[in-house]
Amino acid sequence: MILDFGYVCMNFDTFLSSKLDVGSSLHAKNTTLQIGGAAALQSITAARCGARVSLLGSIGDDIFGEKILETLRREGIIHSGIIKSSQPTGFVQHIRNNKNITTTITSSGAHLDISPEQICSTTFHERHILLLHSEVSLDFNITLIEMAKNKNMRVFMSFSDDTVIDDSLINILDIAFIVKGDDHHTAKPLLKQVIAIDPVGFDCYCGSYAACIQAGMTHERAQDYAISAQNLYQHNANSGYAAIPYLNDIEKNLEKKQSKQA
Repeated sequence: MILDFGYVCMNFDTFLSSKLDVGSSLHAKNTTLQIGGAAALQSITAARCGARVSLLGSIGDDIFGEKILETLRREGIIHSGIIKSSQPTGFVQHIRNNKNITTTITSSGAHLDISPEQICSTTFHERHILLLHSEVSLDFNITLIEMAKNKNMRVFMSFSDDTVIDDSLINILDIAFIVKGDDHHTAKPLLKQVIAIDPVGFDCYCGSYAACIQAGMTHERAQDYAISAQNLYQHNANSGYAAIPYLNDIEKNLEKKQSKQA
């Protein structure tokens, strides 16, 4: 099983037909509303790749929280470890103007109430993978890493592109996913356990890779699947949750690529 502990939110994408002026009344030509957050998107990707996934996070007792739970049920993800907070469900809003320039507004909301205590100690097992994210406080992540390592459990962690990454933290992880182009790590030879990934489809890559490792694949084979999954994401007209591929599509895309190389 994959235990995924991190940020769960609602994601709003708004596309304007004009420029974004503060204080003006604007019309959106298109808007999408769907589940978001690195932990949620990576969990869904892993589940679609066949992994058994337990997602742990925090949502508000509101309509957005209910929509998140509805999505997780539909995807077959264990969500008993998600707590309900008195704060509203967190959100990320991307507003893209007519020149394709994006403004992002973020509210942590219920995510501020996340706690390592949400993970029952009996779920730490050497056959499981713990998936962590930099959106969670360093202290919480360190606590969970120590608990996992005491049970010989593998720990993977993803880092957003604006995170200051501590090498001492990376050295205790089994796998660290970072955004390709991060000067702190691409300016020198990458450590064995660091995987640098394109930002577009980053969560899709991480989730599919974790699922493949959990299924017993080699590092090289898991990377093949993850690259295939990310490629499908990048060529999808949608984004976020709506663009996450299924295992059958990933394998067909992989077979197509391999036949061209033959």
